[in-house]
Amino acid sequence: MAQIIVAGLGEDQKVYLCRSRPLDDNGLKAGEYLHSSKEGKPLAYRKNLPTEANGSPKPIEGVTLHRIIAKEWDNKNGKSWSFSLVVSNGSGSHRIDLGGGMIATSVVNSFLSLLGKSKEEIEQTKFRLAFYHNKGTGFNSCSIQDHNGDRLNWYMSPDEVKSYIKSAPNPLKPDETLTDKSPLMLHYMELCDALNPMLPRSNASTGSALDGIDDDLEPYVSKVPSVVTDEELDDMFGATTDTPEPTAPEKASFEV
Repeated sequence: MAQIIVAGLGEDQKVYLCRSRPLDDNGLKAGEYLHSSKEGKPLAYRKNLPTEANGSPKPIEGVTLHRIIAKEWDNKNGKSWSFSLVVSNGSGSHRIDLGGGMIATSVVNSFLSLLGKSKEEIEQTKFRLAFYHNKGTGFNSCSIQDHNGDRLNWYMSPDEVKSYIKSAPNPLKPDETLTDKSPLMLHYMELCDALNPMLPRSNASTGSALDGIDDDLEPYVSKVPSVVTDEELDDMFGATTDTPEPTAPEKASFEV
């Protein structure tokens, strides 16, 4: 099992993928670097995943989606949310942490379109996730396709998404507007709860950017069985050792 971070989501940053593992007494391995908090506290060891010739992350291909993990917690500025995907391919099961910004909700909104399919259809579907930075718009985006090359469109339209976002003038600064996304995030969480029981619990696929990334981690990681229960998934993926901290507003498009 590997934990994959979708990073580079701050303003004017380019998206990239990296593997993360907990700190240990053995220190850094080849190709790794130390990831620390803004205060300089070491958090985890990271290693960037391969990129395409144009610098975009190599696509994650041929994966089965097993679960969308949606979490809410309190911080000093109010509420925060994060979304993660549990996927598998020929090399095992992996957790992809998306953060809680617009690229995360765009990915989740795309996968929620599976609510319009049967459980049997979903079980037979493999996915390709291509994260990229659009130089023209400055947005970070993700294109999701099934194994037939058909792109997943959003489950909720941009107008419907906006209908769940509340805006009001800031009483302390009349020229500013306060935005409350909590109704939208809670709705996403409810929809994820509806989709998760429809997702398969086995893994079998090949040809992904994730292939082989666990090989150099032994004995630090163990393979996930090909079939696991909901409870076992909660035990294995219910917590993350390397949750991205809040950053400057992330750039992402409202593209469908």
